[in-house]
Order: sequence, then structure tokens, then C-alpha cells
Amino acid sequence: MKPFTLCLLVLSALLLNAACFREIRVTTKTREMNIRSDYEAYLWSKKDFFEFHSQKEFTSRLSGNNPPGVCYMVMNTYPLDQDGLIIDEWGRPFQISRPEKTSLEIRSAGRDGKFDTQDDIVTLHPRVNGH
Repeated sequence: MKPFTLCLLVLSALLLNAACFREIRVTTKTREMNIRSDYEAYLWSKKDFFEFHSQKEFTSRLSGNNPPGVCYMVMNTYPLDQDGLIIDEWGRPFQISRPEKTSLEIRSAGRDGKFDTQDDIVTLHPRVNGH
């Protein structure tokens, strides 16, 4: 085997090894987008908005506690705290609310752990699917 080919094989093996054992970091933004996707799946099939007053109520409805019993959100695919709430990358629960009937707000307290400060990560999803 030629030295160049051998070096290329060794380098490929090292890169593959590094990629396989590298910790995959899921960001807060990624989690927010996954929550939104689950909510949109519900809206596409149900075509209605539902009232909720907490993350627990919101996730319960999307994970099957709805009239047809359909699961749009698989909770074990999300990182959860001891109370079963979806958490951000710092281990704190998101706040999920609907400031207007046709919008969804997902808020992380950010690195400092305090809501309503400069480092909050807020995603506002306006009207979805033309509703």
C-alpha cells in the first residue's frame, strides 16, 4: 500500500473515531424548533387552537391528551426535568405560552436562569398554516 493511501486511511479512521465519540450538543433553539414542529403537526391535522396555561397543559395535549387521543409530541425524545417539563440546554424548564390566539411563544431563561433579562432566548411563532 502506498504511504499516501495509508496516511489517508489512518486519518479517516481518526476522524471517524472523533465523530462517533463526540458529544452532540442540542441547543435551546433546536429544542424550540422541535416543540414548534410538534405544535404545527397538531394544527395541520386538527386545524384549531387550544387553550393552555402552562407547559404541562400544552405538552399533555400534544402528547395524546386530546379528543382523538393522537400523539403529536413524544415526550421521551425531549430532555425533561424531575417534574416532566421540557428543559433548555441549561437544565431549566421552558415557558410556553400563547400571547395571542394565533401565536406561540417559547421562552428560555438563558444562561443566567432568570426570565425577562437580556439573555432570554425567545421564539415567537406567529400564525401558523394560514390560520
